[in-house]
Amino acid sequence: MSKRPALLLTMAFCTGIIAAFFIRQVFFFMLIFLIMILFCVFCFLKKLPWKTSFLAVVVLFFYGYINYAFQYTRLVSPFQEFYDIPVAMSGYVLSPCHENNGKAAFNYYVEIIKTQDSEYNINRVVRVNLYNLDSGDGLKTGKYIDIKGQLRKAQASRNPGGFNHQNYLLSSKVAAYISVGSDSITVKDQEKKLPLLNLGESIQESILNSLNKNLTYEKSALIAAMLTGYRENLTKPMEDAFSASGLIHIMAVSGANIAFLLMPVLWLFRMLGFNRWVGAAAAIPLVF
Repeated sequence: MSKRPALLLTMAFCTGIIAAFFIRQVFFFMLIFLIMILFCVFCFLKKLPWKTSFLAVVVLFFYGYINYAFQYTRLVSPFQEFYDIPVAMSGYVLSPCHENNGKAAFNYYVEIIKTQDSEYNINRVVRVNLYNLDSGDGLKTGKYIDIKGQLRKAQASRNPGGFNHQNYLLSSKVAAYISVGSDSITVKDQEKKLPLLNLGESIQESILNSLNKNLTYEKSALIAAMLTGYRENLTKPMEDAFSASGLIHIMAVSGANIAFLLMPVLWLFRMLGFNRWVGAAAAIPLVF
């Protein structure tokens, strides 16, 4: 059916996301699901040569649909009653925290939220914007911390074609954000073991060191932002230029990011003996 199954299945996944954006009624979703399943059964009964390929396309289409629907429903639902009220959260740091002029931003896995009256198990990720940070605060990946403040709901783009903060956070499985000073956090002695995240952080650091050794500061900062999403070395004029041109999203997720993740996974499945279609169908959900 295609000599590039990964490309075709990625398109099916993205088509599912687009369909979920425009079709939010459960009835129409179930109707589409039923039609595609019946067509798959027909293909297998008739023993059509591309039956397996079509089934993989259907699976990735519905995975994209369900993934988008989850982000706008189940992902944010635990926070609905906690927006814009004082809360105390317990959890651990889920991404690297790089201090720059006393500011930092990182993902924070919230296990528990406490209000004046009750305590709730949440198990969701929020984005933390931290100010007045001391570089010696020891906020590394896996560190348990408590945070006090007010959760905010990210807003969609106010201008056509502008940066959509809500979509950006939800695509990263982040349900809300919070902005606090360093006096609003309490660092604990406990640490969560996150070997895969620590490995990824080490690889990113190696890439940054290699770029810094072989390129000028400006080129190194720009390529690092586009390849790994690391933006701390960008100068203010560079960020302003990308923001004014509407290309700041390139620093968040680029095709290179996806390629760096997808190619090793496809290679691994090939080494394990999977055929191209099965390997591509399994790799895309892992990457996204």
